[in-house]
Amino acid sequence: MSASNQHALEPVPKLFFEPLIKTALESALSHVLAEQFDYHQAVDLAKQDSYCLTPLSGTHPVWRCQVGPHQFIIKICQGHSAAAFSVQSTYQLQQRLYQQDLAAKPYYLAPLNAHQTLWIEQYVAAAFDHADSTNPIQPLCDSLWRLHQQAIDPTLRQVDPLEQAQRLFTQLKIKCETGTVQEPSFIFELETRLAALTNKFTADANGMIAEPSASHTFNASNTANTANLPVLCHNDLQIEHVRAAGVMIDWEYAGAGSRYYDLVNCILINELDTNEQAALIQTYADISAIPQETVQVQCERYLPLAHLINTLWHCLIDKQ
Repeated sequence: MSASNQHALEPVPKLFFEPLIKTALESALSHVLAEQFDYHQAVDLAKQDSYCLTPLSGTHPVWRCQVGPHQFIIKICQGHSAAAFSVQSTYQLQQRLYQQDLAAKPYYLAPLNAHQTLWIEQYVAAAFDHADSTNPIQPLCDSLWRLHQQAIDPTLRQVDPLEQAQRLFTQLKIKCETGTVQEPSFIFELETRLAALTNKFTADANGMIAEPSASHTFNASNTANTANLPVLCHNDLQIEHVRAAGVMIDWEYAGAGSRYYDLVNCILINELDTNEQAALIQTYADISAIPQETVQVQCERYLPLAHLINTLWHCLIDKQ
């Protein structure tokens, strides 16, 4: 898989890495270039005319880096209390997904210190120019359906949104009680919403995520029996995460879980309006051969839980 450079990269005007990070990054990039591309020239970040570094948006500090003809994504992963999984777990998952042509190739992972981890992966160009008027519904549904058809096994990490909400709320309470963050004025409302959703999902056996079988591939001819089984989910599929050649990026919240929770996360993260939500649900139903009414009802069940998780996540991230 190759990545093209759609936009010119601008050199960073000054080196903003701390000295220890600079040294580690130079060593890591030199290692990646030699191992992956047989390019044996040592990287010197002090020579700013020899590379381009462009900051990107994300939960962690992220840059697109170009050294010679080679481009990478560089992340400095920082532990945070809203994280669903460890950085190592996500890196291992991405290694598996790269082998399935679903993810960018991960090149390098190493701790920088007790709180930061250096991650380098392949740069993959966007699937299309997001500045144009391209309708995101079709590529989002195509990408979700491609994921949801993948075979999964018990070694794939599990995503239980109810457990995730409970864990995030517990983390928020601890930080409030220790004075790490100021208690939000609506903490009682969050607790009430969580209790109601816990009762709802606990009472409804169909709402709970079943354990995956040893090997399961979705069979569209048997949708009644398979639609509620766990599937591979991204759980953070922004349209910007859909890249060229069917590749998706940013797998921090991915795992085996409910396809409907994945769909509602897609709705929230892309800020789809009412008409776009209806289009996403209808398009996914058409692709998957799951009745539209089933997709609609299940998405309505998961949407309040996804909203709560999103609120809790931002309470923790925004206050760190």
